Amino acid sequence: MQTQTERPRFLAQHGLGLLAITIGTVVSYALSSLVPAVSALTIAVFLGAAARNIGLLRPRALPGAGLATQKLLRIGVALLGLQLAASQVLDLDPGVLLVVAMTVAVTFSATTLIGRRLGTSSGD
Repeated sequence: MQTQTERPRFLAQHGLGLLAITIGTVVSYALSSLVPAVSALTIAVFLGAAARNIGLLRPRALPGAGLATQKLLRIGVALLGLQLAASQVLDLDPGVLLVVAMTVAVTFSATTLIGRRLGTSSGD
């Protein structure tokens, strides 16, 4: 539990980044309502990557944005995955299920390989 003196320090360190993430979340939900075929989480990931890579996030905002990506984004991705019910997966034909499994495996492997070639960290 945080003490009274730790709260202002936490907000000073993380507040700007968390505010940026909150604004991005609102924009993502607004865009998702305009384009229902694309989820708000997908839009948020795209906006976050774009903002970071084109320099919209200032160094002072990075600790709060990092906190959001390390914890909140992982929770969001897990919740997004739960939208696909197990019964829906089991209802697929074996051939389709094989294609889905192969697609996931190839995508995961390719992403890992590309990340290594780009010199990115594993995120652990």
